[in-house]
Amino acid sequence: MNLAFSKFQLCNGSKIELLSSSKKPFGPVFTSSENNEDFELWTHVVPGDEIWIRMHCLTAQKDQICKSIEVGQVNVGHQPFSMFHGSGGTPTTEDCHIDVRCEISEGWEREIPSVAKYTIEGTSLCSGAMINNELHDLDPLFISAEHCGVDTINDRSVVTYWNFENSYCRPQGTEENASEGDGAEVLAIPGSEFLVSDLETDLLLLRLSEPPSTCWGVTWSGWTRSASGAGGGSSIHHPRGAEKRISFPSNVTQTTTPNPGAPEVDLKAWSVRWDNGTVEPGSSGSPLFNSQNRIIGTLCCGPASGTDLCLEDSGYFYGRIFRQSWESVSPYLDPLNTNIQNTNTLVPIACCLDDQPCQIIDFDECLTMGGSVAGLCCSSTFCDSEPSITGCCFSDGSCEEFTQTECSIFGGQSIIDLCSDQEGNTSCEINSVGCCFPLTGNCQELSKQDCLRSGGQVEGDLSCDAIECDSQPFFASCCLSNGQCVPSIPLDECLNLGGEFVIGLGCVAIDCDEGACCLSNGGCVKSSQAACSLIYQGTYLGNLTNCINGQCLLTACCLPNGDCIIAEPLECLSTFLGIPEDPGTLCQQTECDEGACCLPGDECLFLGEDLCNSAGGKHYSNEICSQVSCTPACPEDLNGDGSIRYEDLVLILSSWGPCVGCSEDLDQNGAIDYQDLVRVLSMWGPCP
Repeated sequence: MNLAFSKFQLCNGSKIELLSSSKKPFGPVFTSSENNEDFELWTHVVPGDEIWIRMHCLTAQKDQICKSIEVGQVNVGHQPFSMFHGSGGTPTTEDCHIDVRCEISEGWEREIPSVAKYTIEGTSLCSGAMINNELHDLDPLFISAEHCGVDTINDRSVVTYWNFENSYCRPQGTEENASEGDGAEVLAIPGSEFLVSDLETDLLLLRLSEPPSTCWGVTWSGWTRSASGAGGGSSIHHPRGAEKRISFPSNVTQTTTPNPGAPEVDLKAWSVRWDNGTVEPGSSGSPLFNSQNRIIGTLCCGPASGTDLCLEDSGYFYGRIFRQSWESVSPYLDPLNTNIQNTNTLVPIACCLDDQPCQIIDFDECLTMGGSVAGLCCSSTFCDSEPSITGCCFSDGSCEEFTQTECSIFGGQSIIDLCSDQEGNTSCEINSVGCCFPLTGNCQELSKQDCLRSGGQVEGDLSCDAIECDSQPFFASCCLSNGQCVPSIPLDECLNLGGEFVIGLGCVAIDCDEGACCLSNGGCVKSSQAACSLIYQGTYLGNLTNCINGQCLLTACCLPNGDCIIAEPLECLSTFLGIPEDPGTLCQQTECDEGACCLPGDECLFLGEDLCNSAGGKHYSNEICSQVSCTPACPEDLNGDGSIRYEDLVLILSSWGPCVGCSEDLDQNGAIDYQDLVRVLSMWGPCP
């Protein structure tokens, strides 16, 4: 279902949300920024048989908002979102399509996010793309096909849907590939302005009511007026309104053919034969790219209805819009009249430049200007803010003032604002309580902060002796190695499938094949592995890893069992009880040999074997300090063989004299002497 507001005029500070039948918000929030001169608004489609409208406004605005909002039309569908989708398990698209998440789409990562599908008056479906201009100013220009039917009367009813993709690559030739996928239709922009159309090339150019949020990762595709390199490109589209696909031509030639929508007009077109994939109804308006990743046309028409599109590789026509309709589009694509011949795809990014606030500019431009990439959105990025200093508490109750990152690296906890209050008192006393772990039913004595950070549950101030911890099955999303996300399955089942458990997010919100990409300048963006390598020339830290405030603080984390994961330093230390490497280090660059190290004086630290040995300690690989005792039950057993014998006596005599911190100095008086010898002789025989 979707709505058409015949009267829509919101006050500043007011907003409207659409809720599904489950009373949960679905899709974008509407504010006064959607107000327009026609006083109307068409909404995105909401699944289910009910739509709830929730309005937020100041009390003083209540009467006014009721007079300025009016629903003029309710559109109801009887099938899934696309009017072309099948039902009852019947195929919804051809089975030869290629998901944009498939490896074969590598090299098109910049252009894929520029393509969207859209509805007109809540029904008709077509594809189109954001298109860059000579100014690179993020003008929300959207190119598609004239025959889709947008004009000056219905342009306000256009709703574009972004990032509607299947979360993994489905194999070609399978029923799964022909069926409805798991894409989410939640990122939408209502409204557009009709700019120009041309029957001779089937051109349609719109300006959306607002640019897509840069947080969505949408790009503006480049284009060319040249005919060179027409072959070897691709077409990116939404067949039958389904999840985004990519097709690859084997041959592209210039031709003229009657326009099916206006037979009296000759269509100046590119004739396309397919090498891999195809297009369908709903793909209309989608861009055709040349081998330089620039748009050269948009899809007009294809073979007659009833044709097996997977077998028919010819008869597909794309309008030659930039060669034949340049006079129509040049005021928008070349507003300074520079006679520009082509432009590249614009990748908006949050960029930090010296002594300037965060700004959204093109990725390549940011690096050229010596800036650092700080992520996709400036809203959560502070280019010049100094990291705050907090009180860092250590397990012995001491306190030092560090940044949170420094505190985590040194093994402390940032649990207080500053080390001392106005009276000079510190508050770093850390008491241990019983901590229950619901996945295993185990209980450990930890501080409340360590318990919560480790995923445990605090049972008041009780000790483990007073608590009975129950084991509970835990359900969450599971990312498989092929990029597929399996919703709500138990932990053990996910692990049996070789998957990675994702707590707190549903599959709709998870990109299983995306992670943190560390840039050469220290910045970090989230991308796929291919995009990290091809677009950003960065180091990919692995699926499901995240950037931290636009920086690449993630690193290899050596776990007590010898395994390695990618985590932020604080998470590595407090949650996984591991040792973090330098930021940006990959697991394959790390040899995890850390373990409990018993140092002279019975102190235990989690160290690598070489460092432990050089400090005169005894190393326990794949063990943490809580699992070993550095105070031997029989300290006179110097070689640890379970008995005090001749070998221990030799160790005492060979180390005779001053020796601070030596294990042979049994009474810790700074020297190995007669008292130590007497202790060994008095305990002769098996250790008690």
